[in-house]
Amino acid sequence: MTPDLMRRSGAWRTLAHLVVPAFVLLASGATALHAQSTGSVTGRVTDAENGQPITAAQVTINGTTLGRATGDDGRFTITSVPSGSQTITVRRIGYLQQTRSVVVSATAPVTINFALAKSSVSLAGLVVTATGEERKKEVGNAVTTVTSKDFEKAGVGNTQQIL
Repeated sequence: MTPDLMRRSGAWRTLAHLVVPAFVLLASGATALHAQSTGSVTGRVTDAENGQPITAAQVTINGTTLGRATGDDGRFTITSVPSGSQTITVRRIGYLQQTRSVVVSATAPVTINFALAKSSVSLAGLVVTATGEERKKEVGNAVTTVTSKDFEKAGVGNTQQIL
């Protein structure tokens, strides 16, 4: 059929009536398939020592951009997690990071709880030096030099007690 003949016979309309619904059906099927291939992960993050909830812990799904911070009750929910084996990491300042694996299903939410152990953070020493008398004059504040001997003499635990 020539394009002119197709226009006159209404073949384009018939073709459009067949193609458009087929496209809509395929697109909706792909959306439903995508929805079925994701699930959700819920849980609670607590202090391992006393069982208290940990607020604002970062819970992330490794290898994705998915994640949430825990609420005041230590609970979290992450949606649209790809189905299958996933690795979840929980981080919070003052606690040891914890990583665990789960199998996410599209049919039911996965629940996983974390109990984080406290961790102290060691910082490297900080040395601040200044040279010359003129430097002290340039500073608009009082300048005091504190040495380790000052700590030993006074028997104190921090610089505020010496000053």
